[in-house]
Amino acid sequence: MKKQLLLILSCLWLGIMAKAQCVPPGYEPLPSTASLVVNSTFATQTGTTPTPGISSNPATTVGTDYTASIGFWSQAGRTANNAYANQGLGGYRNVFALQTGSITPGSWFGTDNANQFPGDPANNVAAVPTWFYSNGNFFGGQEYLLWGQNVTGLTINRDYTFYCYVNNIIEPPANAPDDPIVRMRIGGNVGLPDGTVVAGPITLTEVLTATTQPLGGWIRVQYCFKALATNLILKLTSSATGGNGDDFALTQFGVVSYRPILNAASNTPICQGATVNLTAATPAIGTFTYSWTGPNGFTSSAQNPSRTSLTSLDYGDYIVTITDAVGVTNTRTVTVTERTTGCFTITGSVFHDPNANNTNDGGEAVINGTNTGGGVMAGAVLYVNLLSANGLTVIASAPVMANGTYTFSNFTSNTSYVLQLTTNQGTANMAAPATQLPGTWLNTGENKSGQGQRIIHPMALSL
Repeated sequence: MKKQLLLILSCLWLGIMAKAQCVPPGYEPLPSTASLVVNSTFATQTGTTPTPGISSNPATTVGTDYTASIGFWSQAGRTANNAYANQGLGGYRNVFALQTGSITPGSWFGTDNANQFPGDPANNVAAVPTWFYSNGNFFGGQEYLLWGQNVTGLTINRDYTFYCYVNNIIEPPANAPDDPIVRMRIGGNVGLPDGTVVAGPITLTEVLTATTQPLGGWIRVQYCFKALATNLILKLTSSATGGNGDDFALTQFGVVSYRPILNAASNTPICQGATVNLTAATPAIGTFTYSWTGPNGFTSSAQNPSRTSLTSLDYGDYIVTITDAVGVTNTRTVTVTERTTGCFTITGSVFHDPNANNTNDGGEAVINGTNTGGGVMAGAVLYVNLLSANGLTVIASAPVMANGTYTFSNFTSNTSYVLQLTTNQGTANMAAPATQLPGTWLNTGENKSGQGQRIIHPMALSL
């Protein structure tokens, strides 16, 4: 008998007829091509049959280890595949058989009727034709282990949902007195019906599981948890009061995890020579890192990077990956395409205007916007920020050169912008910074309107 320490912190359990997974806020179910549960749909049906079940107290008698053949432990005996699980057959007590396909009235008894699992689109669980069938509890209502498995491969501190689908294959109007009573447990001893109950007890009545019910009578049972270890013993038990009924079906075990939702975008299509602004965001709460790759050797660890002076080699797919605090990732692709029409340049100059007439009269010197060679002031650089029409968001930022000029290349026509002159450099896609100039300066305006900032269409400007 092996003792499994319980190192899992429960965060929520949802029992009968659960319709949704326990998704952490801002996360989505993680698609997976491989289940952490071995033989989760009972598609593998190899091994020697029949095999006796236990014949004494299920609380202390360890069940049979079927892990080498069909992946789980059980205290029930095993009979032939696709056979009626005849309780008491050959002295067996509490018998199971692995099935393929549906059971129709008259296959075993007129009251038995079970459709194969049709899938659960709401929870992205596929249809399967194979299932586990057990029949009768001859332990006088004592709880015994139907299915148990030590699931490995968990990531510590990651959120998971453990789920399966159960059914009572006796069909109304029949009403057997001994309905299946199921519990989901975690931890405890391998091969015993112990550990912590995390879902149930759930009594599967004939009416509740009729073939006319949603999913053909199959009911989802689930348990949500945060892993504090890399493995966990998962179990499903039965405690029907006797053998008159308890025709129990089980399939589609799963352990699903989640990834942070990731949204990504750009200002594509965009002209050659312009700046592409890449954005990534998640509604999830926590600490995240971002990694971008793209054409022509582009890489960035910024959440919202930009790439200036685009060339023909810079168009294509930009891929961003988000990683949360426990290493769970999600990826999105942004395709940047070239705009080939309506591409214009915004340019101008900054100059001394002692007569405040907003015109560069002969002899008025340009402003050196750099922080060297007689520039603005030590350690400062002068910028022109190109803002959205409402003046709230930075589109691009250009330094004022030593000859006083600034340039924004290849912006679209028939679009309104705001120009901001300041020593605070703006960051694309972020809020416009405060307007700040050296203390002795006075902004006399643009040579077109006399205003410090003005909504404009692309044209040559001077500030």
